[in-house]
Amino acid sequence: MTGAFRPGDVLARRYRLVDLLVESGSGRFWRAHDLVLDRHVALHTIAADDARSQALLDAARASTAVADRRLLRVLDAAVDDDVCYVVNEWGSGVSLDILVGGGQVLAPRHAAWVVAQVADSVARAHAAGIGHGRLAPENVLVDRHGQVRVIGLCVDAALHGVPHDRTSTDVTDLAGLLYCALTASWAGASASDVRAAPVEHGHVLRPRRVRAGVPRPLDQLCDLVLHPHLDTRGRLDVTAAGIAERLVEFVGDEAGLTDALVATLPPVRERFPTSLPPVPEIPARPDPPEDEAEADTASVAAVADLPTEAALPAYDADEDTTDGTGAGTDTGRSGGSSGARRARRTPGPPPPRPPDPPSRPLFAPDPLTAPPCAAPGGPPRPLRSGPAGRALVRPPVRPLVRATPPGRPTGPGTPGRATRRTRPARACCRPSRNRCPGAAPSGSAS
Repeated sequence: MTGAFRPGDVLARRYRLVDLLVESGSGRFWRAHDLVLDRHVALHTIAADDARSQALLDAARASTAVADRRLLRVLDAAVDDDVCYVVNEWGSGVSLDILVGGGQVLAPRHAAWVVAQVADSVARAHAAGIGHGRLAPENVLVDRHGQVRVIGLCVDAALHGVPHDRTSTDVTDLAGLLYCALTASWAGASASDVRAAPVEHGHVLRPRRVRAGVPRPLDQLCDLVLHPHLDTRGRLDVTAAGIAERLVEFVGDEAGLTDALVATLPPVRERFPTSLPPVPEIPARPDPPEDEAEADTASVAAVADLPTEAALPAYDADEDTTDGTGAGTDTGRSGGSSGARRARRTPGPPPPRPPDPPSRPLFAPDPLTAPPCAAPGGPPRPLRSGPAGRALVRPPVRPLVRATPPGRPTGPGTPGRATRRTRPARACCRPSRNRCPGAAPSGSAS
C-alpha cells in the first residue's frame, strides 16, 4: 500500500522517495530521485486496487501524444508492488496561485503573456484530441527563466476523477486564469484553492468591477468567455487557439517581457539532497601489552595516594632523583627534564613591596585663596568658602552718608540730617588683589 512508503524508500528499484508534497486519500504526490538517470522527478502514486488506477494509466499514455516544451512530460507509468505510479518531469518555479497570494496581481501585459503561453500549448493538445481537464492556477508554473510550464496534462484530471477529454472546460479555465492573474480571484470551472470571484445575480463580475486598471480588451475577453450568452454578435472565437490569438495581439512586442516578469517573481528556493563523500574507516588502536598496562596502573595508584598540592602538578615519588644540582636521574626520562620539573615545583621570591606614598596634610592650603580685603580703618575679615572652591571675603560695613543741600544747617539735632545707615558691600571673588574693588573709598558719598 502507498501508506507504507516513507522518505528514503525506493520504488520499482529506481525511484528514491525524497519529499511527500501532497497527500489526498490513498493518493500521494512525491518528489523523487531517479537513480538511473540521476535527476529529480515528480511521482504520483495510488493504490493498485483504487478505482482511478486504470484511468490514471490511460491518461498517462494519452498525454505522451502531445510534444510541447511547455508541457511537463510523462516519463514512466506502471504498477509495482500493489502501487500504481506515474512519473513526470520535475518543474521548478512559482505557480500562479502563489504569485497572486496575498491579493497581489500581475501587470496586464504579464498576465496576458502568461495565459497566452498556456492557451497555445493547450490548443496544440486540443488539435491532437487531448484535453488537460484541470487548468487550475496550481498547475501553471513560471520558472526562474521566465518560461511557462503546464503541469499534469490529463494526469491531474484522472487523479481527481475528472474526465480529461472535455475541451470546453479548458476554454473556461483559460479565461479563469486570466481573471485570476488580473484580480487575484478564481472564476474558472475547475476547483482551486484561490478565493472565488465575486458573483452578482448568479454571474461573475467583470474584472474591471473587481479591480481598477484592467484594460478594456482583457476585461471584454474574460466577460465573453465566462458568459458566452452575451456574445450575440460572435465577436470571439471561443477556443483555446482563439484566446491565444487575442492575447498575443494585445501583448504585441515581447522583447524584454520575460526579464521584467522574472524581476517580479519571489525567490525560488530549491532543496536537493547533498551527496557527501564516504568517510574512510579509521583503524582502531591496538591494545598495549599486559606488562605496560600493569605498570601504568601501578603508577596511577601511587599518584592517587599522594596528597594534593594546590596549583602544583603531582608526580610519582620515584619519578626523579636529584642530587641538589638540578641534574638528577629519571627512569625512562632525561635528567634535564627532571631538574626542570623540580625548578617549576619551587616557587620564586615574592615581588618587592612598593614604596609608601608621601604624607600630605588633610587640608592643604589653596594657592588660589584671595587675600582678605581690609575694611577702611579696621582689621581684615575672616574668609569663607565660595563656589568652585574659591574663597570669598566677608564684606565690610561702611556708613551711608546723604549729602546736605548748601545753606541748610547741620548738626546732631538738625531736622533732615541723614541718619547712619549700613549696607553690605559686594563680595570680593578676585584673588591677588590689594583692595576689594567693590569697596568704595573712605569719605566718598554713595
